[in-house]
Amino acid sequence: MMSQPMIDLLWTTVGFFLTLMILSYILGDNPLFRIATYILVGTSAGYLFTLVIYQVVIQRLIFPLIYALPTGSIVQISLTALPVIASFMLLFKLISGNLSAVGSLPLAYTVGVGAAVMITGTVTGTILAQAQASINLFGSTGLLEASVVLVGTITTLAYFHFGTGSTPTPQGAKRSPLIEVLAWVGKIFIGVTLGALFAGVYLAALAALVNRLDTLRFVIENVLFKIGPS
Repeated sequence: MMSQPMIDLLWTTVGFFLTLMILSYILGDNPLFRIATYILVGTSAGYLFTLVIYQVVIQRLIFPLIYALPTGSIVQISLTALPVIASFMLLFKLISGNLSAVGSLPLAYTVGVGAAVMITGTVTGTILAQAQASINLFGSTGLLEASVVLVGTITTLAYFHFGTGSTPTPQGAKRSPLIEVLAWVGKIFIGVTLGALFAGVYLAALAALVNRLDTLRFVIENVLFKIGPS
């Protein structure tokens, strides 16, 4: 049986070579980089599949049905069996032909519930929460900062307002001049926000690169030189 230091050395070496394989993309697309990406996708898919089986299928479908059977309650068993039946109905979507329509009902239910939850979360958790937070700023921060946040919120929402007047114009349907001005200001706020997000993503990627380069330096200095010829 391998000792813990040997196991740590093994995984450190594996991480070292995988890092080199990923960094080889600097030289262009090559087989080493593709092998590393295949390993990443394969392990991620395997982990996700295992997680779904153990955390969803077994914990949320199989176990509740097994626990409901001894109770003898028809209502309890029926409510517990419905997700299992719907899951099997979804498998018919993999079959071409008329049988694929069997899976449309649970698929439509899933999409409908997901859309309802998403819309509700967006309205209550984003729009209303952002509006309330903008209002609360006037009591907790300075007038200038609160005004900037309020203007940014209103103009950003105006940018995504695409309603037009009922009276057509020779140039076609257009938004009102007030909405156009607010949308133009909102475009500035959106650009600043996207720029800040991009800078954050870039800094995170740069930090990950520095961490990987530091790992390579550590492995070369403390592992490869020690096990190499003296």
